[in-house]
Amino acid sequence: MEIVGLIILVLGLSTYVIFRYNSYSTKEVSSPPTSGVNQGAETYNAEGLEISITVEKPVLMDDRPNFLTLTYRDQKIILNRIASDFDTLDEYLTDLFTKNNVTEHSREVVSIDGEQGYKIKSSIRITEEPIYYVEHEGWVYSFHATSNELSDTVESIQKSLKFK
Repeated sequence: MEIVGLIILVLGLSTYVIFRYNSYSTKEVSSPPTSGVNQGAETYNAEGLEISITVEKPVLMDDRPNFLTLTYRDQKIILNRIASDFDTLDEYLTDLFTKNNVTEHSREVVSIDGEQGYKIKSSIRITEEPIYYVEHEGWVYSFHATSNELSDTVESIQKSLKFK
């Protein structure tokens, strides 16, 4: 009888996860991002990351659990979060960089919604652009652009980001 109860529990949780994951979707703000003309800004509540940010339009957004991609023309800004068991952001970053053989080139302290974060330029393979890191309530958030063309946009996200 315990096995039947366990199977029902697993099936119920699986169904919840599938429906929850599928509730996140791609959202288009304004017209498709084909021109370089800025059409203003809008506050967006990223459900998957539990944050709000101000985004420039036009932008295409893919909002998933713990992950948000903003697409401007052919360039992207990627935001994500990961649970952390480390006591501090510094400990998390030391572990991340050591395990991945990443060399840190520069580190700048930044404020992200009142939390101390970092803007770090490193040898990490995902981008040559700086990556912003901040810890909030056991989550490490990071975000970066895929090209320097979006560096001003990433900086405006850093300044507008609010935790829910």
